[in-house]
Amino acid sequence: MPSRKKAKGKARKAAKAKKEEDSVVAVATAQADRNAQHPLDQFPNLLQLPLEIDLSIQRYHDGECCFHGYIPPAEEDVCHQFICDFVSKFNATMQYCAEIDLGLPGIDTALYGNFPRSFFMAFCDDTEKYKEYIRKDSEKIKLLITHFLARGTQATLNGNINGGRACAAVACFFDDLIEAVMASHEHKPAHSTKIQELYMADIHTLVKYLKNLIPCKCLDVKYKEVKSTTKMGICNNHYCSKPNRRVERSAMVYCARCRNANYCSRECQVADWPCHKDSCGKDMQTS
Repeated sequence: MPSRKKAKGKARKAAKAKKEEDSVVAVATAQADRNAQHPLDQFPNLLQLPLEIDLSIQRYHDGECCFHGYIPPAEEDVCHQFICDFVSKFNATMQYCAEIDLGLPGIDTALYGNFPRSFFMAFCDDTEKYKEYIRKDSEKIKLLITHFLARGTQATLNGNINGGRACAAVACFFDDLIEAVMASHEHKPAHSTKIQELYMADIHTLVKYLKNLIPCKCLDVKYKEVKSTTKMGICNNHYCSKPNRRVERSAMVYCARCRNANYCSRECQVADWPCHKDSCGKDMQTS
């Protein structure tokens, strides 16, 4: 029969272990609550970009919530209006494209097949309305980019990979195109392949892209987790037979002329040339 002293010792150890366990659970719960309540965490569904922006919550900072470099503008600011209009038109176009599935082989068109049209329709519709104001202030352009980088970062941290991809692609779209479009009135992409690959990115490519562009270290741990994941590229041939046109990036072949179009094989490159040749020269001029 154990002595009273030993019994008390076991009881103390058990109490200490329970206290430590409760502390770990409390910390994990608090972190989960903070993530769940993060103001950048609103994605209606995987086809849509976030539209609603709770500015009053975004302006509140308790020292534990990071906005990944994004400083929200005033609600009446033209940049805020541009973002809301762009996202609304993008979502509407994506929904339309999903409903008229073109049925391209080897790709989920509801998710990927027509997103470039959504970008360009939303952007071109808004360009004329906001062009003069945004052209006068380059900071407005930077704010558009940081908005979507921050949204993409928070979505990725919360496990919403589709939301992270969509926002990263839009950030890249504005980064590559907006100044050129404003200056030249051209409504064609300079690096549409890069935008498309981000929209369909593997987790390694997505996290690395966002991590390199945000000022905080919020994705450092996530990057360590995913950096061993094989990077995948997207075949530029829309009729590629590979699932979602994905292929290991290291095995891809590239268009030596423009260096923007990537293919899973020489056969796909040859098959796509009739479509690619019209934009290949323009890609050379914009690269």
